[in-house]
Amino acid sequence: MPSFRDDHIVVIQVGSLYHRAVLGLGESIGPPTVRVRTRVGKNEEGDYIFGNQKEEDVKQEESPKEEGSKQSEQILEKPESQDQDSSNYKNELGEDNQKDEFSPSFQSECNAEDWKPLPNEIQPIQKGCVVDWDALRAFWKHFYSIILNTSTEAISQYPICLLIPTYWSSYDREVATQFFFEELRVPAFTIGYESLMGLYAIGVLHGLVIDVGFEKTDITPILDGQILFPATQQIPLGGRSMTLHMQKLMQESLPTLQATGKHVDPEHITELLAEQVKCSEITQIMREEQDASKEKSKREDESNTNKDDEGVEDIGKIVATGQTRAYLARKEEERKGNNSQRKIPENSEVEFQTINLSPIGDCIVGRERFKACQELFHRPSNHSVSLPEAVYLTIKHNSVDYNRRNDLWENIIVMGCGSRVRGFREALVQQLQFKYQLTGKLEPYYVAQGTDSLIGMTTNPPTPYPPLINPCKTLPDYFPSWKPDANTNAMFEELAFLGGSIVAKTSFNESVASHYVTFDEYVQSGPTEIHSKQ
Repeated sequence: MPSFRDDHIVVIQVGSLYHRAVLGLGESIGPPTVRVRTRVGKNEEGDYIFGNQKEEDVKQEESPKEEGSKQSEQILEKPESQDQDSSNYKNELGEDNQKDEFSPSFQSECNAEDWKPLPNEIQPIQKGCVVDWDALRAFWKHFYSIILNTSTEAISQYPICLLIPTYWSSYDREVATQFFFEELRVPAFTIGYESLMGLYAIGVLHGLVIDVGFEKTDITPILDGQILFPATQQIPLGGRSMTLHMQKLMQESLPTLQATGKHVDPEHITELLAEQVKCSEITQIMREEQDASKEKSKREDESNTNKDDEGVEDIGKIVATGQTRAYLARKEEERKGNNSQRKIPENSEVEFQTINLSPIGDCIVGRERFKACQELFHRPSNHSVSLPEAVYLTIKHNSVDYNRRNDLWENIIVMGCGSRVRGFREALVQQLQFKYQLTGKLEPYYVAQGTDSLIGMTTNPPTPYPPLINPCKTLPDYFPSWKPDANTNAMFEELAFLGGSIVAKTSFNESVASHYVTFDEYVQSGPTEIHSKQ
């Protein structure tokens, strides 16, 4: 049986919020080239519609501008004395003439066009589960035509690797297999689990994969390349939980419109505005030591100020000795040198940042941008667990070999675009280390606090507290397109897509169809044949 050409292989990753895909795998595997919102609409005749998306519109590199609504025009309505008010407002903030140089307006990675509602909009996948197969089939047809940039009538030359969530049922996998063979008539088809693909991308065989999605987070333990299905967990916290929490914080603190110097009305702070703030460089999750270092820096600044005040007596001595001109000339040179070496401050050191939000324009956001992940890291209610607690419960599950649990602690992989917030991975690992890692003579948090009735922790837990909790965050060197400095749209959070591309390229190049179903095999055995290829 001949193998398939690399430039004909199609990789598709299923997602509740976005579908991702690529047509053709080069010698060096690259990131997905097509990203489309997972949604369909219905017109008055009951036909499915997909908006006005084109192939160039679904890529993340470019974000089309959204026209302002009447509501946004009311927000941005400028008073007659706007220039004077803006000037006064800048003076109140202590801004100088160098503001534009050292405090630029940030842009969000969020594509506001993707959030425009469709008529009778349907989201066929919610929390990773298919809730409307008819709508999903229609979306897949549309999505496949976008990938190939052609109609769906002559596209039977391309094998497909479909990446799905871990907990899709046998029925879901069979329906997907049936669709791609019977509706799209693909020559070959295979399915890969996102969590396992993320592990393959790193190049390890065992680890704990934390996949932060839109409305959920999946926690999957894998040992020796095998998923431990009984121990997998899903919690109803994800990227949207951060967005809603950010929206709540913004409604309490009220960002300021830079154009008018006035606060944005709480009713105008929508989920879309919060999503844009979350998906920008100004949002950052700071670790506890960063907060402590900031307090230390403030104390040092106060101490330096006091020292400067004490230096007034020295100036008197300089005047008395007649060296005033030399002293002033030296100070002027030092001042010029400091100005030339002035750099843009770190985001964590700035109290307020300016960001351009669609459709209201430039807004000034405060320190609420550092608190987006509170809902995930700390238990939101008495009826659920936080993300660190869910990780612990997964590793302590009875199906996980007691002697292999440290292998999971030492290989934690955080992926999923819900985690695409600066500092998220480091802050999560810090929370795990604080609560569960043994460090010298210090006991873990939950041992010191006693028993937790909700998650069943005692001072003598069945799971040994690990001496090392380590995140996997380094990709092999032979994937240059996925490096941070590669100037591509690759994201570390899309590891599953990279792993799926590796598996697809390897599987479809085999002379024997041991990891994929051919069309002839499907005709003979039906959609259940997919279970024998995984």
